[in-house]
Amino acid sequence: MDGKGARVLQLCASMAGGGAERTMLGLARALGEQGLRSLVAVREGGYLHAAADRAGIPFRLVRIRGSLDPLGIRALRRIVRRDGIDIVHAHDGKTYWPCLFVKWLGGGRPKVVLQRTLHKPHKFYSRAHYRFADAVIAVSRCVARDLIDREGAPAGKMHVIYNGIDTGVFNREVAPVRVRQACGLGSSLVVGTAGPLGRGYDKGQEYLIRAAAQLRTRFPDLKLLIVGDGDLRPELEALTRQLGLGASVVFAGYQERIEDFYAAMDVFCLLSWRNEGLGNVMLEAQAMGKPVVGTDVGGIPETFEDGSTGLLVPARDVDALTRALETLLRDEALRREMGARAAERIRVRFSQEAAVRNTIEVYDRVLAPARALPAAG
Repeated sequence: MDGKGARVLQLCASMAGGGAERTMLGLARALGEQGLRSLVAVREGGYLHAAADRAGIPFRLVRIRGSLDPLGIRALRRIVRRDGIDIVHAHDGKTYWPCLFVKWLGGGRPKVVLQRTLHKPHKFYSRAHYRFADAVIAVSRCVARDLIDREGAPAGKMHVIYNGIDTGVFNREVAPVRVRQACGLGSSLVVGTAGPLGRGYDKGQEYLIRAAAQLRTRFPDLKLLIVGDGDLRPELEALTRQLGLGASVVFAGYQERIEDFYAAMDVFCLLSWRNEGLGNVMLEAQAMGKPVVGTDVGGIPETFEDGSTGLLVPARDVDALTRALETLLRDEALRREMGARAAERIRVRFSQEAAVRNTIEVYDRVLAPARALPAAG
């Protein structure tokens, strides 16, 4: 059996609807289009459940409460046996040990592929699971280095596969008019960001707001568009009032059609200051022809070319961020050039086709280990 003949279960315990979850669904859909028998296992009532149902992606419902959840392990094993699963591809840390337990209970079947999207370390007692997996996929070189050096993951099992972007959804043809009208942006210059506004996510929206306060005198019509929601939103809204920004900052909340909001932006920022495995939103925004500003954290520098498709700034450095934004806001031609290069780079280096091809190569390797296949990525 090879990767294309396998029956694969994509597994994620998350209830949220962020970049990692969208990527998993996109992978499952694209694998199915390649003729691979692919389905997803998700929690009932969460984003992935609704999205898989809408997209017509075959799914199974399972709830895994933690690494040692016996009911979750039993439910997952039942799915694996009933559907004849050859590979379980786990997309979040909570599901890693349950997948391995199911493999051991099944005498080595199914094979287990662990995908790591986060830059933050595991607890010490959780690090062993990489040694027992059949393959490990990291979403960036930064994450791969951390897993090998800090977590003790075997280098021979490691594959770097960047998330693939569906350019049928994220492209320069999406019109900005609807969001600009709905959010009262008019013809103003718009700097935007997207991501959870929650404690522990560390996406740096505060620093963007503070930079906007410094830019206000030079760009009086500047607007900020902040997409996302979470428990930090009241504090961030209070900060905008404290800095006198008022209606200059639009909090758009969580948005399912995030591409419409990228389209309304002139510059996109991801300002994570502690952890970021890759930064899928950076790839999506660039696919839509937007120049970007990103911090030197985790895998973010791997998502763009500093000086060519965007500008790199130190994390939590408001002055450096202000200077980078001023450079882009003052020069419309530069924004257009960077955006065009960004869209082409995503098409060439971060295509969904490449991600699917490399993932199938990993599946080939775990199903036929004697074959000398090169590591993906």
